Amino acid sequence: MRKAYDTFLLSEVSADLAANAGSFEPYRYECAHCGEEVRLAAAGSTSMIAHFRHRSGNSDVECEYYLGQYGAFSTDARSRKSKNERAEFYFDSNSKMFYLGLRFSDEEISAYEQLSTIFELRIASQSQTCYSLRINSRNFAPDAQRMIPLEKFSYNYFLSNTLNGVKRKYEVFNNSVSNAATFFKLQSGNSGYRAKLVRSSILYTNTPYFIAFHSQSKYFSPIDASLPSEIKVDDTFTFETMGKYS
Repeated sequence: MRKAYDTFLLSEVSADLAANAGSFEPYRYECAHCGEEVRLAAAGSTSMIAHFRHRSGNSDVECEYYLGQYGAFSTDARSRKSKNERAEFYFDSNSKMFYLGLRFSDEEISAYEQLSTIFELRIASQSQTCYSLRINSRNFAPDAQRMIPLEKFSYNYFLSNTLNGVKRKYEVFNNSVSNAATFFKLQSGNSGYRAKLVRSSILYTNTPYFIAFHSQSKYFSPIDASLPSEIKVDDTFTFETMGKYS
């Protein structure tokens, strides 16, 4: 297929534009017809045009777009069929904590509630759940984020539910061994700020970011880390969360 639904931009996107932007992040694109994840294929090919392709097996879902037919489709959030949770990661300046922001549509909440589905969060694919929450209208409002504090540190987090058991891996924090920073894009707020994890490899000029480094030592300073000279640092501070100093 030549078009897919971009869960980052919340809009339709063509394969050509996605390929030119180098947008290859996991879980970013979905088939707007069946809601299954699709991946960008042939982005650098000279013999085939860029296109979106369902993953092998397509989760046994029959889809009229499976063979890649080109055509128009609706990307209206109210009519889309998503098979996956909407998950983003944040830093909150007031609480000095990191959060998982999770949201579902009204249809998804209703379907999960009828099946008594429970959301699960893990720090390893085979580990016990470190957080669980029943997906129902009491715990979630339609298309509104439920902010879940991250209480255990992990470079990666695994999200799943008891209905299908599929564990989706989200890479959140970069490895501190090489002093790699993790970037969060600042969002406006009346008091303090909330910053959203940058899941792509692209940063923009004249854009404010919160940059996180983590260490086991409280004597670690962000100044100790090396940043490109083009990045202007307005302020630095150290805080403890999840047993790490950031």
